[in-house]
Amino acid sequence: MFLLAVFTWPAAAQEGQKEDTMDRIELCRKNYTALFGGDALTGTGTDPELMDILQKYIFGEVFAVGDLELKTRELITCTVLSVMQTLPQLKAHAAAALTVGVTPVELREAVYQCAPFVGFPKTLNAVSVVNEVFRERGISLPLEAQGTITEADRYRRGATIQHRLYGDEAGQKTTYVPGGVGGDVARLLTGFCFGDFYTRQGLDLKTRELLVFCMLTTLEADGLLRSHVSGNLELGNTPEILAAAVIQCIKPTLYRAATRGKGAGCAKIGRSTAQTGAGVSKPGQQSPVVADHCRSGTAGRIQRLPRRGDRGLDAVGTGCIDSLCRS
Repeated sequence: MFLLAVFTWPAAAQEGQKEDTMDRIELCRKNYTALFGGDALTGTGTDPELMDILQKYIFGEVFAVGDLELKTRELITCTVLSVMQTLPQLKAHAAAALTVGVTPVELREAVYQCAPFVGFPKTLNAVSVVNEVFRERGISLPLEAQGTITEADRYRRGATIQHRLYGDEAGQKTTYVPGGVGGDVARLLTGFCFGDFYTRQGLDLKTRELLVFCMLTTLEADGLLRSHVSGNLELGNTPEILAAAVIQCIKPTLYRAATRGKGAGCAKIGRSTAQTGAGVSKPGQQSPVVADHCRSGTAGRIQRLPRRGDRGLDAVGTGCIDSLCRS
């Protein structure tokens, strides 16, 4: 279940959105049918009023925000539901994901990627639900293997991806772990998270990192989000994509996060943009995540990251994240 949070979009994001003359009822019915094959807003069942509110909001409003493909939205939704362990809803959306063109391998990889962040028990719960959907669809198990590493190159290949996206941040953060085991912690992280999972086929690195961003958003893992915003930008996921992904992740716990990230953090972004001359949108409503990026100084780093495309990150990235962090 998701809870409404209000964003104020910068001009750059607004310009990029597609015009759509459908009202939310029409859009709700269109999206619902595309996903589940039935009719929305039927007024039947034990709780027709609640379902009416839910369907109009999720499929008529949330699904209209940003420029994400339906496949991407369902991958995000299945990832978030796996993290939240809302397994009945995961079963429905796993089937919907397949209906709108997500491949079985893509869906499985999205769930597998949860393991480093929520642990194996919860990941296995989600895998069991997805496998049940596969069996109902007549999809043979096991699916084709997607691993690409050997024991000899597992760590090296994981470290290559990790350093490309985040530098030596993990090593620096684990330096002061008690007992002198910081190096072991860094090594385990590199081999497991990046060697075992980020090297897998089935999802490209850009999509994988976007889904990890959504996992961390759901978990309110503010400290990790700082790094993964930068990683997403490095791979070409724009601030507009990240903002739309946040909206797709909205759930009750994120409303609490929406009340954070005010004050000093916003002032820091303001100073950074003033120094670079970047355009910043007017302050608006507080957004759910990317809250602590401001306090951590990530906004300053983001301005300097290169990005593919005609527009520099100064104007686009800083303006969008400033707008997301302000209240």
